[in-house]
Amino acid sequence: MNPHSIAVFLGPSLGLKQARELLTADYFPPARKGDIYRIMASGVKTIVLVDGLFHNTPSVWPREIVDALEEDIQVIGAASMGALRAAELHQFGMVGHGTVFEWYRDGVIEGDDEVAVSHASAEYGFRPLSEALVNIRCTLDRAVGDCCVAAEQANQLLDYAKHLYYPERSYQKLLSSPVVSCWSEQDRATIHHYFLHGAVNLKAEDAIGALRLAARMPGTRVAVGYDGGRSQEDFFQLDRLRLTGFVGRKGIVTGETVLEEARRDPDLLASMRATLSKRCFLLEWARRNNINCAEEVLDAYFARWKKYHKIDENEDWLRANGLTRKFCRSLLEERALIDWITRKGPAHFGVDWNFEQALYHECGLLGRTAGLGPPARDFSGIQPELFLDQEQDEAAARVWVDLSHRRFLLEWARQIGISCASGPLRTYCEQWERTHPVGDRAARLESTDLKATTYHDPLGEMAMVDWIARQGPNYFGLSWEFEDALLRELQTTGRAAQLVENHQRS
Repeated sequence: MNPHSIAVFLGPSLGLKQARELLTADYFPPARKGDIYRIMASGVKTIVLVDGLFHNTPSVWPREIVDALEEDIQVIGAASMGALRAAELHQFGMVGHGTVFEWYRDGVIEGDDEVAVSHASAEYGFRPLSEALVNIRCTLDRAVGDCCVAAEQANQLLDYAKHLYYPERSYQKLLSSPVVSCWSEQDRATIHHYFLHGAVNLKAEDAIGALRLAARMPGTRVAVGYDGGRSQEDFFQLDRLRLTGFVGRKGIVTGETVLEEARRDPDLLASMRATLSKRCFLLEWARRNNINCAEEVLDAYFARWKKYHKIDENEDWLRANGLTRKFCRSLLEERALIDWITRKGPAHFGVDWNFEQALYHECGLLGRTAGLGPPARDFSGIQPELFLDQEQDEAAARVWVDLSHRRFLLEWARQIGISCASGPLRTYCEQWERTHPVGDRAARLESTDLKATTYHDPLGEMAMVDWIARQGPNYFGLSWEFEDALLRELQTTGRAAQLVENHQRS
């Protein structure tokens, strides 16, 4: 790997000489706000963030890390500021490494001061002048494990260290503390010896691990989330949407108010969570398989959407839902993609699927011997009432939508090796049979000319899709924010304006 393709921000956590022996890279001082932006265009492929400035200096901004990820730059964080940022951003693709990162991620520690130290200037190699609280914490934990100090004594000493201002933290300070002064002479001698010979530099250990990780990892980032190339705006979309103004009859309210109004309707939230969760999985299937629709397809979808909502004649509709034309089009792109793949159907994309056969099994499962013919292709996968032709059978269209979406989700699960445990499947099937009484199952199978496997297979597929949707995208490692997706949906369907009106009327 080109040494200039790796950049490391390093300071007091690990000596520069030792770091260079572990990884050939371009080394920079502790990062401050803007430093990552500064090197993004240099051809760097991997950034290892260990140390960063804070206090009186603006810290490295999470947004610039996100933007680096957007440029497919791999970002690894560990030990200090890197661990903090990785705990905040690992769901967006930043790679966290080490114990300090795990402690922040899991809520074991929270304060920034856990990793803060005072240190010398660059001229003196950023040598630490105080001890990091994470180092003290780890040292005391190991001292307890080595039976050199009692757990109660360690907790008392850690509490004392927590209350010290971070530049004052040191093992010498702890040895001269009121806590240790109350111990027996033997206990004082034991802890003094342990601090002298057994103190742990956890930040250095984590930094070393991160450098070794960077040496092993490929120079290209593994995308996280359902659309690996999400726009820079999307990562912080919810913040933007919460602040967006929605124009009502009595003035402007914010997106946060719209969400508050939506939260009053638990049925809406439940139905939307299932619908939007499935949509995320459909988009993830499309992303994994490099499925995109042409620009003219997006244009046609947007034109139909504008016609349905009479946008050309009524700009007020846009304002009431917190939309501009440009922003609206960006929100509709994902809907247009789902609409297009739904119209085409799974078989168009090489997925093993036959609508007539799937429909026959569905009808047999429901105890119906008469099937529906496949609907015409001109309908929407999201809002069939929006684009259906006058003569189109809406019920048939909905069957096509449900069955094709089920096939897409099952294909996504198959591709990444996801399976559902027998317990949830059995529970779903039992609940389904209670709400759809089957009576004499043998007679049912005989009357519909179905085999037992033909009866169970579609029911098992329904159970699998239900389980995936209920678990939600985040369970499977996809970056997804329900309220972000919900507010987008409320805007593009016009429901947001209704909620604004409800709020202003109450």
